Amino acid sequence: MGMAEVDTVKRLSCLAAIFISVLLFTGGNAWSASPRLSAESTANQLISRADKAFRLANYKQSAAILRQAITESGHKVSPVLWNKYRLAVLARAGDDYLSGVPKNRYRVPVAVFGRDYQKEGIRKYFLLDVRQPEEFVKSHIAGALNVPFRQVLRHLAWLPGAGSDKVILIICRSQHRANHVLVVLRELGYTNAYTLQGGYHAYRKWLQKNPLPGAGSTPSVPPKADDEEDFSC
Repeated sequence: MGMAEVDTVKRLSCLAAIFISVLLFTGGNAWSASPRLSAESTANQLISRADKAFRLANYKQSAAILRQAITESGHKVSPVLWNKYRLAVLARAGDDYLSGVPKNRYRVPVAVFGRDYQKEGIRKYFLLDVRQPEEFVKSHIAGALNVPFRQVLRHLAWLPGAGSDKVILIICRSQHRANHVLVVLRELGYTNAYTLQGGYHAYRKWLQKNPLPGAGSTPSVPPKADDEEDFSC
């Protein structure tokens, strides 16, 4: 064996010794760092893709990608990643809800209600007046049930079932409070829930121009503008 071969053998021996030392020092886990780095890199790439999808308002895709990133991260999921996933899921749910709201927003025009009332009374409707008791006492549609809007969920047993053919017509002064109740009831599966468009105030104005025999509105002092809480709706 020549000197060159001897030098090569020595170098290989040294490299082998170094490799063995590294294995001993790391407890045999020298190669396990690579998969971890690879998984972290994959998760970061997925997060980047999810962020782009979120910016493009593709919340469903963003949530799906982030869910994959969570899986790739294993047990060490960062709070930032969890928060991104939470926001994507919320955005998707909100987008699904808003995009599914029809143009009429489940409103019954006062003219339609008035004609229905003239033909068949309130048999078609379950009138849920969500104003305060003092407002209700002043004036209301005959046959309406008064449940203040903050208490509606405590009295769901009083309402027709979610699958009932009877329309739950939610009434307040100007439809602001009724809209809040409508959203909650719809989320609970009450597909028969609607609001009276423009509220009781609009109905009273409509009656002045379209008097109906037995229109069902109790005589009273017309409600003032400040009777309705302002929800900026």
